[in-house]
Amino acid sequence: IKSLGFKPTLQHIRDTYGGDWVEDNSPPPVGPLPGQPTNEAPPEFAERAATLTDQLDDQLQATTDQWIASIKALVEGAQSLDQIRDGLVALLPNMKIDQYADLMAEALRVAELAGRDDILSEASGAR
Repeated sequence: IKSLGFKPTLQHIRDTYGGDWVEDNSPPPVGPLPGQPTNEAPPEFAERAATLTDQLDDQLQATTDQWIASIKALVEGAQSLDQIRDGLVALLPNMKIDQYADLMAEALRVAELAGRDDILSEASGAR
């Protein structure tokens, strides 16, 4: 009802909940109330996620650099669009995604373990 622009009358609150009530005109609290969940990740999680992302990027950079260098050389040496097309078809089997996929799987495992560690640490009160 509040989201539609209405609030209950003081009489309605008294009728519904009984007792004496007065309207609270203090400003609403900033942020979530104590005990309410928040959608914001703790800073240490965000920092750890950024570190993991940077490490993954660094490890994948060599693979993507090779792909880009091969494509660049092909385009620079081509005399026509047909040569580029045919060259890309020839390059494709050499652009293995295995290393990329292995690194991504490893990064997901590390992220899962880091998340589990956060949960266990929080549950045990270590943080």
